[in-house]
Amino acid sequence: MNPFVEAFPESTNTKNKNSVQLFDISISDNVALRMLRPVLDKAIRNNTPPEKHAYMLTTYSPGAGAPTYRDDLGISNMKTCYVYLLDKRGRIRWQGTGTATPQEVQILQQFTKQLME
Repeated sequence: MNPFVEAFPESTNTKNKNSVQLFDISISDNVALRMLRPVLDKAIRNNTPPEKHAYMLTTYSPGAGAPTYRDDLGISNMKTCYVYLLDKRGRIRWQGTGTATPQEVQILQQFTKQLME
């Protein structure tokens, strides 16, 4: 995400209504980890700068067979990163998976600029 953040340095996670909001979302389908949620959440926050705490979300599976955010977002590989660009209404306008190529970063930056206009 660094090339993306560098493209919008003054408008990332500010109170400006036209700013770019970046969120880190961790999704776990492991029901056993759900019981350890308080411990895991504290460990994650302790290893994250305080200014990023408001932009973090950790979600745990509600139980076997229950639909999850992972299903809704089409996340099939839990060992890779997924990036989504949402508009002001929360609709997904772009998505990427894995390590981004320079071309993908450029496209994401262009789409973001268009949505900010």
